[in-house]
Amino acid sequence: MTNKMLFISFNKYKLINMFFDISLLLYFIAYFVYYKDIPGASTIRLLSTASVLLFGMMLSLNNARRALKLGKFEIWLAVFIIFGFISILWAPSSSAVMGVLVNLIRIFLVAYFIRVRVQNADDLNRVLVLYVVATLYMVIFILLKMMDMYTFEQILVRRFGDQFEYNSNQTAVQCCFSIMILLYLTKERKHKFIYLGLMVFFAFILLLTQSKKGIVCLAIGLVSLYYNSVRGNKKVGRIIIAVLGIILSYVLITNIPFFYNLIGHRLEEMMNFLLGFTASMGEDARRFQLWDKALETWFSSPIFGVGLANFSIVNFGVKGAYAHNNYLELLADVGFIGTIIYYCLPVSILLTRFKSSDNLQVLLHTFVLILLIMDIGVVSYSNISMVLFYALSLISIGNSCNRVNKTNINRVKSTRRLNEI
Repeated sequence: MTNKMLFISFNKYKLINMFFDISLLLYFIAYFVYYKDIPGASTIRLLSTASVLLFGMMLSLNNARRALKLGKFEIWLAVFIIFGFISILWAPSSSAVMGVLVNLIRIFLVAYFIRVRVQNADDLNRVLVLYVVATLYMVIFILLKMMDMYTFEQILVRRFGDQFEYNSNQTAVQCCFSIMILLYLTKERKHKFIYLGLMVFFAFILLLTQSKKGIVCLAIGLVSLYYNSVRGNKKVGRIIIAVLGIILSYVLITNIPFFYNLIGHRLEEMMNFLLGFTASMGEDARRFQLWDKALETWFSSPIFGVGLANFSIVNFGVKGAYAHNNYLELLADVGFIGTIIYYCLPVSILLTRFKSSDNLQVLLHTFVLILLIMDIGVVSYSNISMVLFYALSLISIGNSCNRVNKTNINRVKSTRRLNEI
């Protein structure tokens, strides 16, 4: 009778896990694709959020021990949310503050339930797979819309998704993350040819976005994965190979007409600017102006900022504008204190030691590094597709520590037994 009850309880737990995974996938799709004002989008977002909350609470009831404790990510995000809420006291627009806080609270709850759900590396891999599937859905959704309006030749000369107000840089970064997740999965699982095929597809979409950020993101990611997967003196050799690989790739992209027309001319423009050959990067001149605005806003209130999500209100009188730089956006919005609160977590993750043999930690450590660099050109602090990786990194570190502790306990027990003999 007892065994039967245990079997029923185990199956019930597996069923809840499965429904939560499906809900999480729908949630990712809802906020990757249906965040625009398109018919039915608000209903999809509401239902996906409600589904995650429902099955997340059921998970928590079945795993009270994990659910009763807050993880480092939740504590960190809660502190940032509280500081953002306090900024209502001096913010010109309290509605702008509350709009972002609702999003941050939603991220808090999703991250909390993911931590309760993830028990081991296989569970964490499953979350990564869900991220890739949701990104694949997003890319196909945009591609089909473009195919309805343009010929293949026309698609090649337009930035992927911009015509439908899907940010091409955001799409590029998600494709970059998906490529690296798939590369990691080829080492861990079967179906390697499927993963390789998807990697090629995402790489093609990355080129269609014509995103400099996406290309730089992928280059940094691949170099970091390549460098961190070995120890000791081998790292020097890998640095040399990585640098030569980047130079060769740049030469090929800027000299082969097909790639040059897609992205090469934009990379060439960026390099000319960085080397001082041109005074500005054309379309990026507007972004530099916004950076100056953000600095001016920060200087006007350096300690506490002008209020969460109020950079746009203060400078333009409307919601929606942003600084195109997460560091400057936070400095303007929540000042020096809020920015320190936000970046203390990712920096601490980056400084955490990890084993080069632990492919999962190498991957997630690489994502944190990429996010810290990409924040120079994007505003990410309320974006689930980016902030999620801070939560996953901490879960991976926690699981790794648990494995080490269990190993040490087993060693102590073995030593005691030998001493008793």
